[in-house]
Amino acid sequence: ELAYETETTHPFGKERPADTVEFNEDVFNWYKKLIGIRKTNKVLSTGEIEFFITDDKNRILGYRRYDDNESIIIIVNNNDIEKEIDFDLSKYKLSNSLTNLLSEESLNNSLNISFTLKPYQILVLK
Repeated sequence: ELAYETETTHPFGKERPADTVEFNEDVFNWYKKLIGIRKTNKVLSTGEIEFFITDDKNRILGYRRYDDNESIIIIVNNNDIEKEIDFDLSKYKLSNSLTNLLSEESLNNSLNISFTLKPYQILVLK
């Protein structure tokens, strides 16, 4: 419902092509989804944090947020190519039935999981 002006100003005063500025509903809905997941899973805000994958070379990050009652696993492929991920989740407080909170898809019942992450894909597993 807002009208935006075309962006023509360069931060260093240089000439630049004009960019149309418009509301991006996809990005807006993405943030709404993330906010909703965070609000309904307090452990994402208040839980301890533990990194279990920090692979700079392959640009993969995996960590969990946890407290005495629950654990949520976050895995990020910050890459423009698919990446294979294999790891054992049995040492974390997770049920045998995991759900990706972003896609609402269930993963297999094994806590030794192997899957392919699409480029820039994020998993939030509970």
